[in-house]
Amino acid sequence: MTGSMDIGTEVGHDIAHNPLSTRKRDTLMTLAERRCHKGLMEGRQNVLQRQPATRFGYSVLDIRVQERLRSATPDELDSWAERILDAATIDDIFTTSSTD
Repeated sequence: MTGSMDIGTEVGHDIAHNPLSTRKRDTLMTLAERRCHKGLMEGRQNVLQRQPATRFGYSVLDIRVQERLRSATPDELDSWAERILDAATIDDIFTTSSTD
C-alpha cells in the first residue's frame, strides 16, 4: 500500500540520475546560506538583547537599542558582545570608541 507522500520509481530514478543544473544548485545553496546567515544573526541579536537587560537590570531594552540590534552588522554585534564584559553602563556597549 502506498501513502500519499510516496513518489513513483520513475520519478525517483529521474531525481537520482538528473542532477540539478549548476545554476539551480547555486541558487539553492545561496538560499540555504542566506537562511543560515539570518538564523545566526537572529541568535546574536537575541543574546545581545538578554545580556544587557540581565546585567543592568532592565526588564525590556529601550526600543532604540532594540532597533539598533536589528539593523546591526555581524561585526557590530561581535564588538558589542565583547564590550558587555567590561561595560559600566548600557551606553558603554554601544558607544563607538576611537579604536573600532
